[in-house]
Amino acid sequence: MSRRRLGERTESEGESEGEAEDQQRLLRGDEDEERHVGTSRTIAELQQRERQTSENEPGTSQSVKRRLGTLVSGMKGLYDDIFSKDSSYKKYIRNRESTFAVEPLVESMKVPRNRESAGLKDSMKPPRLKEWLQIACFELDQKVGSAYKFADSKVVVDGYTSTSHRDRLCLGAVENHNRNPLVVPVRRQIGGGIELERKERSITLKVLSASPIFVQAPLYALSKNENASTVFRLSSGDSIEIYNEGIFTIELASRIHEKSRIYAMQSMVICRISFVKGFGAAYRRPSIMHVPCWIEIYFQDPLQAIDWELRKTDNTEEEILRSYS
Repeated sequence: MSRRRLGERTESEGESEGEAEDQQRLLRGDEDEERHVGTSRTIAELQQRERQTSENEPGTSQSVKRRLGTLVSGMKGLYDDIFSKDSSYKKYIRNRESTFAVEPLVESMKVPRNRESAGLKDSMKPPRLKEWLQIACFELDQKVGSAYKFADSKVVVDGYTSTSHRDRLCLGAVENHNRNPLVVPVRRQIGGGIELERKERSITLKVLSASPIFVQAPLYALSKNENASTVFRLSSGDSIEIYNEGIFTIELASRIHEKSRIYAMQSMVICRISFVKGFGAAYRRPSIMHVPCWIEIYFQDPLQAIDWELRKTDNTEEEILRSYS
């Protein structure tokens, strides 16, 4: 039903004053109200299920009861965190409404105050990994070399040939005995490449090369209200925030009750970067598999958080099945 039809129905059928106010809010685009109602209903349903479990199923395991109680508490925390006046969610929405530009994200983005918003208590949050970054190298559709892991807070990926620096990946030193001739001139233009920096709650990318690079970073695209597959062209000196823990936490929190959607989050924390040559809808190469030299970056901490949630979901499902069998 379109919003225009909602307004016409209110006038023609003379609905109650409360219903008219609700529809006026919808006409103003107040999507937060819809989320407010849906979240309240979800909390009420969970509370009812918790009471029924305690009263009608005396044989239910204590661990299942505790899990249901924690789920109710977590939903309340998420509710409060989303609908508070200056919540991270509302800052995130305001940021998504900004006009498209290749620039760093607003630094005011924070992780939600209540970590139960992401389905994890502080005491249960997975530890921060020392090796936070993993990079795989590709030439056209062929993976070359091994997976490279890094622990330093700053990592440079360039076109040179050194193999003695633990904070550098020199693509010029990556061997490929079956290298396509089209790859060679592109590799020579990479030069200074890019710098990746791990900060407290974000990861930034800066272009050091004189040649352009092309970035497919789903979380950055989401923050700009763009499709996750959008490719951004960056020039020498440009810098963007390709990962933000606040945005990731909010997205993960919205999916914790659907296992398939948790799995899908993996693609949100993998970044693809092409050197020199562009790809995507705006270029003649529709896929990154058609560019001569590119890398795939894996952010290890959020991937671990996704794995953590998946294992918690599996354990809870098994306990519930056992309690009713």
